[in-house]
Amino acid sequence: MDCGKNLWLALSWMNLVERFFRDITVECIREGSFSSVTELTESILSYLEARNLNPKPYSWRANGREILEKISRAREALESPSNILAICRTRH
Repeated sequence: MDCGKNLWLALSWMNLVERFFRDITVECIREGSFSSVTELTESILSYLEARNLNPKPYSWRANGREILEKISRAREALESPSNILAICRTRH
């Protein structure tokens, strides 16, 4: 497997990490304003404790074959002559 394929698999996994930070932002951090870093920290720790009492794991549902097919389609699209010309035109 080449480096490009490993990168795409890693990026897919990073989507789960981004999802966690979106959840904590929406469900905890944006709910109120905090008068201190200590108050914010306590709010985050309370959120994590409550979440860990009833954990709902994130699941990576992407199929390796589907990811590799998307990579192949993206490469074909990026390497097509019409896209190369369009990219060159936008740089000038």
